[in-house]
Amino acid sequence: MTILISDIEINSIILETKQDENTGNTLNQAFVSTSLKTTATQKHLKSISLRLVVALTKEASRPIDFITQRYNEFMTKELGDISSHEYNDFLQQTLGEQENYLRSSSPFSPYSTNIEARNLVITNRVSIPGEGLSVAKDIIIYDIPAVEAISNIVDGVVSIDPIHLDLPATVKELGQISFYMLAYDTRVATFFKDSPIDNFSINTGMSTVAISTPLGDRVIFLSPSEEEPLVGMQEKTTVANPDADKLQSIEAPPTNAVIEEYTSIAERAQKLFTSYQNSKNYELNQVIKRENYFSDFWLARDTEDNHKFVFAFDVRSYLSKNGIFPFIYRNEALSRMLISGGGDLSPDTLSSVRSVEVFRNPVEPQGVLATNDLGTTGRVVTLGPNNNFPKVLVQSVKKVDIRLPKIFSSENSDYRFSFFEGYDRFGVEDEANTQINGTYQYSAKCVIIDNSPEMLRKLADVILGLRRSTRLIYNHLVGNSATRGENLLYNADTARLRKDIKSIQANIEGESINVADKLLDNIKKYETFLNALNISGDRLELVNFYESNFKSANGKIKPAIIKDFEILIDLGIRFIYQKLEKIYPLDPFGRKDSLNRTNFAQNSSRTSKSNLSTIEHTFSGIYEKGKNSGYGLDYVFTDENNPGVLNNITLQDYQTRRIEEFKKYFSGGKGAAEIIPVGSYENPSYAYLTAKTIRTPDRPIIEQPDFASQDSTAVEYDFDRYGQLFADIVELAHQRDDLGMFYPSLLSAGGHQKPNNKIYSSTLTLLAEKFSVAINEVVIPQFSAPRVVRDGSKSTIYKSSDRETCGTDGGTPLIQSIIGGEDTQDATTETYLDQVNIKIKGEDTERNRGAIDAQAIANDKKERAIKLPFAILGELTLDKIIDTSKNHEQDIFNSLTALRNILNISKSDIGDAIGSNLIAQLPNQLKSMLVISSTDGVSSLGGSAGSQSFDACRPKLKGEGDSTNTEDLVSFFGDQGDISPYPQTENPMKTYARFLAFWMNYRQIAVVEYLNGFDSLKSAEFDEENQGPKLKLDSWAKMNASTAQGLLDQGGSILCRTRLMTAEDYLILTDNAFSEGQKQSLISFFETKELLNLPTYNQYFYIQSEASDEILSESLEEPSLIMEEPQAQNQSLFVVGY
Repeated sequence: MTILISDIEINSIILETKQDENTGNTLNQAFVSTSLKTTATQKHLKSISLRLVVALTKEASRPIDFITQRYNEFMTKELGDISSHEYNDFLQQTLGEQENYLRSSSPFSPYSTNIEARNLVITNRVSIPGEGLSVAKDIIIYDIPAVEAISNIVDGVVSIDPIHLDLPATVKELGQISFYMLAYDTRVATFFKDSPIDNFSINTGMSTVAISTPLGDRVIFLSPSEEEPLVGMQEKTTVANPDADKLQSIEAPPTNAVIEEYTSIAERAQKLFTSYQNSKNYELNQVIKRENYFSDFWLARDTEDNHKFVFAFDVRSYLSKNGIFPFIYRNEALSRMLISGGGDLSPDTLSSVRSVEVFRNPVEPQGVLATNDLGTTGRVVTLGPNNNFPKVLVQSVKKVDIRLPKIFSSENSDYRFSFFEGYDRFGVEDEANTQINGTYQYSAKCVIIDNSPEMLRKLADVILGLRRSTRLIYNHLVGNSATRGENLLYNADTARLRKDIKSIQANIEGESINVADKLLDNIKKYETFLNALNISGDRLELVNFYESNFKSANGKIKPAIIKDFEILIDLGIRFIYQKLEKIYPLDPFGRKDSLNRTNFAQNSSRTSKSNLSTIEHTFSGIYEKGKNSGYGLDYVFTDENNPGVLNNITLQDYQTRRIEEFKKYFSGGKGAAEIIPVGSYENPSYAYLTAKTIRTPDRPIIEQPDFASQDSTAVEYDFDRYGQLFADIVELAHQRDDLGMFYPSLLSAGGHQKPNNKIYSSTLTLLAEKFSVAINEVVIPQFSAPRVVRDGSKSTIYKSSDRETCGTDGGTPLIQSIIGGEDTQDATTETYLDQVNIKIKGEDTERNRGAIDAQAIANDKKERAIKLPFAILGELTLDKIIDTSKNHEQDIFNSLTALRNILNISKSDIGDAIGSNLIAQLPNQLKSMLVISSTDGVSSLGGSAGSQSFDACRPKLKGEGDSTNTEDLVSFFGDQGDISPYPQTENPMKTYARFLAFWMNYRQIAVVEYLNGFDSLKSAEFDEENQGPKLKLDSWAKMNASTAQGLLDQGGSILCRTRLMTAEDYLILTDNAFSEGQKQSLISFFETKELLNLPTYNQYFYIQSEASDEILSESLEEPSLIMEEPQAQNQSLFVVGY
């Protein structure tokens, strides 16, 4: 036994005292750091236990001092042939009335190895404070199997986990505290457990006993000899506080020997540790609402009117406020290892969102309810949940991997954010025609797994390793100084090294090291831990302090500062121990040989049984379903390329889409190769798009890129189709907004109606129903012109008897009942009436029915002028305000030439203007508009850097001639082809029958933006804890060439959106480089029309690099409220629903 364990040492004691607010008594806690050496491996120490005895009074410490001294003397001195049993019997007799301190049981004493008695009085490794019956008076016994206390063994040096003891409360401060530590063998004691009267460590096997009295008196007795082995309790001397240098009060600096700067550092470190003592207990499964841990709810509508969505959750921010050990998540390096893995301290199972559920909640948008903690009200009230208004679980939710380009090359990676994508399909598979309509909000419920305790265990191992290494270095520098002659490293007289510490090499733990470098490395690692606790921004500079000391006095330092650093490490170990003890009360450092040691269910903690917590959040967005069914535009996609998930487009396909868009506005002419936008056209081609497709119910889809000519500079818009679209937009708005209809519909054209006539008919119907306006082709007078009547009045006398007669001959004759003349006396009139009656009676109406149909068909085929009804419709819907100070031609929102006039661009300078920095930032669609409204000549654009030049595409117009008005002309592509100069005509956008074609292609421009990251609160008003990226501060940036290249190089997918440009966007683009008058004109020009802001399909989508085959998502697993067993290394589990 004595060969296995040696050199037990009590290195340091931290004593924490504080006042009990209820009783006023002093609460005491001790934190003891120990070490030992062994010649065995850890598995050979299974029969060895370690015991630490604490004596709290002089009356208890004096007999234990006596027993301890005698036991150590028996094992280290030659005392003749006396046996251990005889020796122990003598000591019991010598103790007399104090013999209770050397009893096998009743009371259990410090050196008893009575296993049954031990197991009765020691629970959870520690006994109750001794009262003299079950445990000897005024002592506490801590007992633990060695294999559970040992963290590791390196070259025979054993790392022992710190020992934490709750000492009895006292009325005043403790005046005496002594510690005694030994190792003992349990095999013999177990063998004799049925007859344990002689089961004392001296008989069953033990090591020498380490003793430390940091506070109070230690009594030293006269020693025995071989001639006189049995010596009584004659005192030799009493030493006061012999180990005071090992005691560290939590309120005091480590030592008086260090300079003031170190004292300040130590005090600040202690404040860090103590600031966490009053932190709240971790409460399990808490439900936290209205916190800024969720992003906005980014929802896209597909062509079947189902909802696709993405949102983000900030795992780090949530756990830095609500985690078991929040301070870990407040440190960048530690939180990264804990959430994303890949570090030495990363636990086997990472902290992450374990499961998520998303719900669709019906709401009443006209209600009023508080929407936040400030009491702000919003017009929405949740309905249900009940049978009429069910809360619907969204079935399809998954975790996705989204790159944030803002941090492609940054150390601040997006590890802290978890992105989730979902698909809310309305209706079910076997009810394809089910129409679900209403107004909804979405909510999410997330379950988060927090494995900071496991990381803290690993961190404890690292810090224990730092202490062990530092201790070995200290021992190497000052140890064995009495036997090493003049070559000593340490001068005991000056308490300094004899050599520069930076020049000392040593073999520590089997590694050849430079002592100074190793110490500084240890200090740097520990400084990182200290500053992880510090959220004030006032960092502790331990490394700077020690580097400065190592340079002073030619490097001949006082090793006491190394000892002080070791004590400072013990403060950290104590802090970690106390934190872990609340989670793992039986095994704080995880030393038990158990396959399930990470199982939270094994712990009898007062504060937590699980490392899972729950948060619920309701997103603020309100979404209507049904009112825009089959209606909207899509800027990127033609149809659903990936049903059930958010649409994605590869980078190569997006390149095709931007070139397709560019071809509608610029062309190299007949026989030219495909134009690739470069120079000042390149970035806008990535960033700005007009609608690719436009959908209205029961109408063919409009594919806008198809209007571009393949082999000329013409773009041939279908003005009839756009005219019909204008009427349809107004009709759908009328059904939706005025009539409150869901699933609006449009009437199809009659079989013989020409498109022009259908537009005319639907426009007239709409004017009549919505605005009570009627337009007739023929003027029918409602009243005849007044005239003078002469020769007397006509007779209106009739026979009442004829009126009363029934039958075939009764009543008024047919024609007379319509035009009068029943009692005429004029023979000619009477003859005419008789002939008409006879003709009507003999006519075959069935035979002549086709004549009516033929007339209806003729009317359907009739060509009608539609400018007038469209002019009326346009004025009533788009330009409602009557302004008598200007005429219709002065409006600029419906002009192709107004922007040219505002920017003062003319035919002579259009080339220079398009190439200027100001215009270069504008969308390419507007550049094309500026060219066709400024010049009738051929332009050579974009030909720099050796690339092919091109010209703006002109709209193809028919029946237009040159106008004498030279102020508001637009060049167009006429019948003569692309022969310069192009013909010009008065602004065609002023005609409402053509207006929408130009609006949708030159004005309805969307910017394509990608989620670049999340902004931070950097103001000095916010402390460090509240700084960092915030999900409510989402940052979107315009798509551009460099981002595309970065995506191609890095791989992955980015989240994008389309957003309609506003006047403010254009002012920002032009850097506000205008006069106030120009700004106001630009605002008027770029004014959006609410009627024309069509709903958007697939507003959110992914652009995916070719390096990625799919949007990465994690597999789904069943959730568990308690971890059953460790998972694979650095695995982040994710499940959906329950």
